[in-house]
Amino acid sequence: MPFGWLLPNDGYGAGYGQTETLDGNITNLKDFGDYARKNGVEIGLWTQSNLHPKDGVSALLQRDIIKETRDAGVRVLKTDVAWVGAGYSFGLNGIADVAHIIPQYGNNSRPFIISLDGWAGTQRYASIWSGDQTGGVWEYIRFHIPTYLGSGLSGQPNITSDMDGIFGGKNTTINTRDFQWKTFTPTQLNMDGWGANEKYPHALGEPITSINRTYLKLKSQLMPYAYSIAKEAVNGLPIIRAMFLAEPNAYTNGTATQYQYLYGPSFLVAPIYQATKLDEKGNDIRNNIYLPTGTWFDYFTGDKYEGNSIINSFDAPLWKLPVLVKEGAIIPMV
Repeated sequence: MPFGWLLPNDGYGAGYGQTETLDGNITNLKDFGDYARKNGVEIGLWTQSNLHPKDGVSALLQRDIIKETRDAGVRVLKTDVAWVGAGYSFGLNGIADVAHIIPQYGNNSRPFIISLDGWAGTQRYASIWSGDQTGGVWEYIRFHIPTYLGSGLSGQPNITSDMDGIFGGKNTTINTRDFQWKTFTPTQLNMDGWGANEKYPHALGEPITSINRTYLKLKSQLMPYAYSIAKEAVNGLPIIRAMFLAEPNAYTNGTATQYQYLYGPSFLVAPIYQATKLDEKGNDIRNNIYLPTGTWFDYFTGDKYEGNSIINSFDAPLWKLPVLVKEGAIIPMV
């Protein structure tokens, strides 16, 4: 597993190659990829437009996904402008094209594609992300929780968004709260290509760096569990599950539980999505956590809660995400 991924841009005047020929650009991309891989980092492409060579296109925007895969080692694709709107058929056919090219020309590598937009059928090949949003505000976390739920219910189980937004940021509390809840989501996308502020997990110093590191490690440890619930999603059951999928009733069928969810069958996640009242210790608290029938345990403290109930004033200091585990659950981890 690589240390990380870097996605050079193929357009916006910042093409990965600045030579006068496509082959020269491919050579530049290969040289960069060779250097990155020596340091444990794989490469992909943040792609603005086409996949294959076209007549009349300048070298800066010229593309050849087969050479990029075979010669330069591209294994990830993130789509952009030309893939949406009027590019519907191109977008849908394009991601299918890449999904077949990467294994064929990339030593049978598993492709990974993140698409700006998604339609019926996209889930076969790609994850979708919510586009360019502004972080550093509570609204960014608040609206993404039901957005993720809706995506899963719409047949798109692989959903992501920029960590703390592509723009804005620098609010330490909101930054780490975003890192925390997205530990229990399919994909974390760290991107600051157009923003003024760095969005690295260590960009805001301590204690945020250590908290974010803890949750990134936890996400890696949960990979076997994530694989298991991703397999279930093949048959239509979302990775991020609205509460009514586990326990449909008058309460869960409304909007009362739209800011919490199940991550697979075993984890109940209730993100901190707004400025909260403080308890006597000065910690954040989380109200209105609905527990389905059964017994649940605080993942971090082991405190026991009986289901068919609503928890208020759940203690959530800065380092702690409200997350509970169902009694009897077997959680495969590494």
